[in-house]
Amino acid sequence: MSNTIQNSITRLRAAGYEVIPPKNDLSGASGFAERLQKLRSTHGWSLQTLADKVGVSKAHLWELEKGRTCNPTAETLFNLASIFRVDATELYLGAKS
Repeated sequence: MSNTIQNSITRLRAAGYEVIPPKNDLSGASGFAERLQKLRSTHGWSLQTLADKVGVSKAHLWELEKGRTCNPTAETLFNLASIFRVDATELYLGAKS
């Protein structure tokens, strides 16, 4: 498992969330970027609309979608999951806990 994913799991657990990592590392951060972009377009939202809902900058959201950064804060990840009504672990790792 990549260090980025392991660090994110550690941070989520430290924040009090139960996280069960996937059995393999096939999803990775680029998978998160693709899932995020697909969810946003499925809802028909612009980057700015989603950024306003999540409480982050449009530029940060763009970086997440493009995979230029793959380390959202736990707060951002859970806000995204809540807005899209999906499981945060599934959104980030591509695996349901």
